[in-house]
Amino acid sequence: MVVVVVVFLVVFAFLSAFAFLAVLAFLVFSAAFALEVVFLAAPLGFVDLVFFVFETFLAFGFFLDATLFLGFFAFATISSPLC
Repeated sequence: MVVVVVVFLVVFAFLSAFAFLAVLAFLVFSAAFALEVVFLAAPLGFVDLVFFVFETFLAFGFFLDATLFLGFFAFATISSPLC
């Protein structure tokens, strides 16, 4: 049981770090995008739109992965006959 908890903590920490980095990258890109649109009055380019969509899905995807893993571990722990 200790091994399961340690593996869970390591994997969850790994996923959480990626989720944090993905959200941070999304926020940095959003700030740069806002500066470009507002202060430089640049038109919305296709490349900007592609990167914006990519970063959005990346950030929410990692959050979803971490949340699903946590939910799966909680379900497996509760339903396990060893607990």
